[in-house]
Amino acid sequence: MSSVAVGWWASGPWPGATVVGNEEVLSGASDGVAADRRAIALFRQRRTGQPLQTVYLPGLDILRNDEAKWHADLQDVRRFLEDMVSDAAGRGDALVVLAADSHPSPFALSRAFVFDGPLAPRTIAIRPEDVAPSILARAGVPAAADLPGRPLAPLFRAGILETLTVATYGPRVAPQQSPSPSTDREYLEKLKSLGYLK
Repeated sequence: MSSVAVGWWASGPWPGATVVGNEEVLSGASDGVAADRRAIALFRQRRTGQPLQTVYLPGLDILRNDEAKWHADLQDVRRFLEDMVSDAAGRGDALVVLAADSHPSPFALSRAFVFDGPLAPRTIAIRPEDVAPSILARAGVPAAADLPGRPLAPLFRAGILETLTVATYGPRVAPQQSPSPSTDREYLEKLKSLGYLK
């Protein structure tokens, strides 16, 4: 299945995947607002109808201690999400928005907001390990029995999830990449300048 992933930390150069790494997103960003704007622009540029599309927006996390810029970034993110919800609804696609704080307070909850057709708003408690299998089943990928999570039908329109299962997809071994120490060092410095590292 073809896919596009912009800024996802765990993305790799899998066959069929268009991957825009954090290095590319953050290299042209001076702060969290610029990071999100760049991620959104790269996402819009690279998405070409792939059935699975992901974008990570780091700005609100980066700006957690800068209230003015945090609110400016929130407006950008809100406009982007409104466009994405409208786009998904118009095409009959599902949109899943994962919202999690990287510095959560004790007992904080992460959230997943699902837009998939004319479902009435409701709250459903789910386990974190059920998120990925649910999203993949909505994209038509059978669940693997060796994963701890399971697809949750109540998250999506009735009868839309892939119900077949497979025993396993085998070991997950990323394709080898050649190390680039100078690039890694520059990337770490960029993360420090944005406030991710001290």
